[in-house]
Amino acid sequence: MGYEQHPSLKPTFDPDGQYILWLESDDGSALQRELVEHRLQLDNTAPSIAPYPDGLQVRLMDGETVIPACGEIVDASEFQVWAQFEDEHYWYFTLSLYGGNPPASWSASSNYYAADDGTAGIKNTSETGMIPAGQPVHPRDVDMTVLG
Repeated sequence: MGYEQHPSLKPTFDPDGQYILWLESDDGSALQRELVEHRLQLDNTAPSIAPYPDGLQVRLMDGETVIPACGEIVDASEFQVWAQFEDEHYWYFTLSLYGGNPPASWSASSNYYAADDGTAGIKNTSETGMIPAGQPVHPRDVDMTVLG
């Protein structure tokens, strides 16, 4: 397999770089190269998540009352998730819930930043993370009854 780095990048290997790949084969008489080039974007840098409590919050549906980590709320099953993160190559987030009695788990469908992905609910994300940057925003509502 051959590759070359995107011309806009440094000529050294970049763990977050853009590359063009193609398939080469040698049948013993000649080297054959695939006509189609495949573009690859590497993303080896983890997202930057704000420190507690801004990185991930659970709030009541009023959007103001923050439930502390390991907090307990009685008589409420719907909540807002608030978050603050950035990622140079952000594409989507998935929310997973674990808990209940008996224990259960639930994962939301992936929430892509593109406005036309058909995702229900609120997102507030762009191609680099949360918008506006620098403060927690409301990307999703959750209903804890999905845990049973």
